[in-house]
Parts: sequence; C-alpha cells; structure tokens
Amino acid sequence: WSGSDNYTPDNYLRYDVHYQVNCTGNWLNWRSQIEGVQAGLFTGQYGYSYCFRSRAYDAAGNVEAWPSTPDATTRVRDPLAAPTGLSPANNARAGRFDPITLSWQPVAGATGYAVKFWNGSGVLLESDWITETSWTVPAQVGGQYQWQVKARDAILESNWSAASGLGVRYAPPQNVTVTSHNNYQVSLAWTPSIDAANITGYTIDFLRSGALSRRYTAAASATTYLASSLDCEAAYTIVVRAYQGSLESENSGEAAVTLLDCLLLPPMLSSPVHGASLSNPRPGFSWSPYQYATGYEIQIGTTNPPTTSPIYREWTSYYPLSPLLTTTYYWRVRSVRNGRVSDWSAVRPFTITSPASAAPGRNLFTTRTPTLGWGQVTWATAYEIEWSTTSAFNWWDAYYRRRSVSSGTLSVTTDSLPDGTYFWRVRAIRANGAAGAWSAVDSFTIDVP
Repeated sequence: WSGSDNYTPDNYLRYDVHYQVNCTGNWLNWRSQIEGVQAGLFTGQYGYSYCFRSRAYDAAGNVEAWPSTPDATTRVRDPLAAPTGLSPANNARAGRFDPITLSWQPVAGATGYAVKFWNGSGVLLESDWITETSWTVPAQVGGQYQWQVKARDAILESNWSAASGLGVRYAPPQNVTVTSHNNYQVSLAWTPSIDAANITGYTIDFLRSGALSRRYTAAASATTYLASSLDCEAAYTIVVRAYQGSLESENSGEAAVTLLDCLLLPPMLSSPVHGASLSNPRPGFSWSPYQYATGYEIQIGTTNPPTTSPIYREWTSYYPLSPLLTTTYYWRVRSVRNGRVSDWSAVRPFTITSPASAAPGRNLFTTRTPTLGWGQVTWATAYEIEWSTTSAFNWWDAYYRRRSVSSGTLSVTTDSLPDGTYFWRVRAIRANGAAGAWSAVDSFTIDVP
C-alpha cells in the first residue's frame, strides 16, 4: 500500500492491518502501528480463505478510513496428498533374482514423484524427481526392506507415503540329494544358499502325494541332514528352503525317495498262556497287534513246532472251527504284510483236558476222510446226510456239508477234515420228495497221527 504524511516533512506514516476469516464476520486485528509497507508472514489454515484491509495514519493523528472492500484476498491451498495404492502391497514377497518394480496411484496436480528404498542398515536407493508413477529397483539380497514415495507440484511437496514393507526371498539351497536311506531314515545333502550368512537355517519338508508329512529344520551352516521317524515303504518328495524369521526362500529343486520295506516282527502272544490246561475244546487265541502287520498267520498242531497249514487272520484273535481233541497242542503266530511274513513267534504249548462230567468219545477215526454208514429204510428213494462242527448244522458252520445219495447207498465218505470233533445225521427221502425224520445226531472224532 502507499500513503503520505502532510504534516511532517519526512512523510512519517504508520499502518494498521486487519483480516477476516473466509471473508465473513468480524474483522480481526493482525498488525497495528507498523512502519513500512509489508506486514510480514501470515499463518492460516489449509482450505480457508482470508480477506485483508489496511489503513494509514500520520504523526498528527490523521487516520484513513477503512476501505469499503478488502485490499487483498487469498486462500491457503489444500496440502498435496501423499501417494497411495502402493504396489507391491505391504509385506509382499519378491524373488531373490528379480528386479522390483514399485508403483503407486497418481496424485491429482502432482508434477513429479520421489522414491526411497531402505533396509535395517539405512537408505539404500533414492530416485530423482520422476514424472512416472513407477520405479524399478534392481534385484536385492534376501531380507526385509521398506519403501516410501512422495509427490510435488510447482509449489509444494507432499508428505512421504506410509512406509510399505517388502520381503525379498532368500536364495534357496541347490542340488538337494538323497545320499542314503533305510526303512525309517533318509540322509540328505545340498549346496548352501548364497545367502547362508544372512539366514537362520533351513526348513526341510517331506511330502507324500503333495501333502506335508514331516518337517525338520537345520542350522544355517548345515549342508547335510539325517531325517528320522519316517514311514517305511513310503514314497516322499523332499524340498529344502532357506529362512530367516517368517521370510523363506522358494523351494529348492525336488529330491525323491521310497523307503525300504517295513521291518516285520512276530506279534506277542497273549492267550492261551504257556502250559495252560483248558477244558473248553474251542478256546480263543489272541495276540498283540504289530504296527506294520496287515494280517497274521496262526498254526495250531500236536507237534512242536506245529506243521499244520497256517490259517490267515486279519485280526488279532482266532477261534478253532471245530472242537480240539483232548491232547497237548502247540501254537504260534507270525505277522504278514504285502505278501511278506515275519519269523514265527515262540511256540506255546497248551492242553485240552476233559471236564469232570466227560464220557468217553465214540467213533474215533485216524483218517481225514471217514466213512459214515446207516441202516436201510425200505420206502426210501434217496438219503440226505449232513455233517458239521456243531450239532445245530448251520449252513455257515465250518465244514458244514449236505450230501444226497441214492437209496441203494448206505454210506458216504466225507471231504478231507482236520483233526477235531464233528456231528452228523441222516434222513430218508420218499418218492414224492418228502423227507422223513432226521436220525439222532451222532458225533465222530478225527485224530490223525
């Protein structure tokens, strides 16, 4: 502004300056009785408009009237926004050998951007002011990094954006190899990661059909590892990764191995105990399960060791299909897996004794195919004969058979039967197909020396 003093020779003037917020309401005093023609730096608020007015007065006290309109009007502009939409996203992962392109959303009104990129050791890289909304960093050593970007226009610079974290994966180990294996262990070797000095160690994953089965860890200095407690006969794919905290490398190349056959041992026998005396001619046999067995074979015989054909069982128990004889028996069990068998367990003897009320048995045969005979019925046109291991003659009983013969035949020879006690009966069949009554049930015993 300008003015003159008509009272003193030196044109002595002073000034008052007022301002008005958003150019409405009361005028507020900002400067009083200032000399010169500049009022100084005014501090306002972002986004507000301000009107200013001034008046002069001289040494004689003459005061200029306030102007009817503001002398000046200005607005404190909004700040320039910091860039957003940073990519890669916060805490993303980048490849160990890949250049890293950092990008962001453009800021309205911005004419340029600056980027800085750093790790725990300090700022590593800074861009010049660039007009693009992306900037590429060369491949970095594995580790944790952060970066920020800010914008500027012709007048102002924005604040820095919020720092965005970026993990650069460590280099994986190379040449992972299976050096030896057995049925529960695998020895591995590898070439160390080129970032071995910056890592905590290695993660070793054993996969089965693509799913994690076992996980082990090794020190950063390790180049070999012995993995134990694996599953025999299992096929594994193995990958190794370098890690530091939660940051890991990509998987190494894969190694594959199939472990050797499971070790088969005989089960532990439970019952009957060694030397037991049993009056039940059909005792139960039981043994403890063996972890790798898919089935079992049991032998029961009157020789030590038994020489009878092994009987296969999927379970850990067995009941004889026919009553045993009153004599001493020997039994043993072995494990079965995929066609392989273990050694036999130790042999255990036991004796079948007669109960106090027992009567002598009849019809003792020393052949496995005894002949069963009966008397003639004059009106019979045929005969039906049944034999079984029980007197109920259920069709599901072990060794149950029904035979038909012509009326002229008064005997039948059985199939080959193992030692034991059996029951049988016979009935006549009329010409019209009707059956007569069954005979009394009789028994017979086979005991082949």
